[in-house]
Amino acid sequence: MSKAVNSDEDIHGLLPQYASGNLPAADRQRVEAWLEKHPELRSEVAFWEQLRAGLQSQPQAAPGQEVWQGVSQRVVLHQRQAKRSAISILAGLALAGFSLVILWLTIRPGVLLQWTVSGTDQLTYQVYRAPTGSQDFVLLGEVHGTPGVSQYSYLDALFLPGQSYVYRVEGLSPSGSAVVSQGVVSQSLAALPGQLAILLASLLVGYLAASLARNWGSAGPGRLLPA
Repeated sequence: MSKAVNSDEDIHGLLPQYASGNLPAADRQRVEAWLEKHPELRSEVAFWEQLRAGLQSQPQAAPGQEVWQGVSQRVVLHQRQAKRSAISILAGLALAGFSLVILWLTIRPGVLLQWTVSGTDQLTYQVYRAPTGSQDFVLLGEVHGTPGVSQYSYLDALFLPGQSYVYRVEGLSPSGSAVVSQGVVSQSLAALPGQLAILLASLLVGYLAASLARNWGSAGPGRLLPA
């Protein structure tokens, strides 16, 4: 649908389309009526007609074989570069994830609990944890006592630091009765530096792996043109 043509400025702007014959019939009639009132502008219409005729008379040369070959090589090179980039990113992410798991299982950053007992009885120590201000203790694990050993420890490898916890350690006799209970409050923020170090180290390993994969692909065969 063509927009309404009312002002002289609007009609004057339609002269190039009028000269090319691309105007709808209604607009064409308005332009012709307007030119009757402004015959001095017919020279401008003649200019647009000559310009259109000159453009149409220009030979349409097809690109040469060398041009098509260059374009084809550029397309192939772009596809190979995109493929190398995708492979390098996937390699970096995979190695970063693998490094994160290995480092986490090896270093095990978390809250280290230590307690001292008296006596030489062989006990089993159960470690419980609850959020600060709560009595909802959850059993985390057990530490088997050794005769003659008075100092024990337990590592709570937290995955989400930032929460404050209360820990309780209960010693159980061979008969199953609790003979000792100790409590300690610990901020799991203590595990944050180690966790951040592992995360940053894993990201660095992934970045180096991605860079090596990308550079290896760029130096390999199949490089057609300079990037």
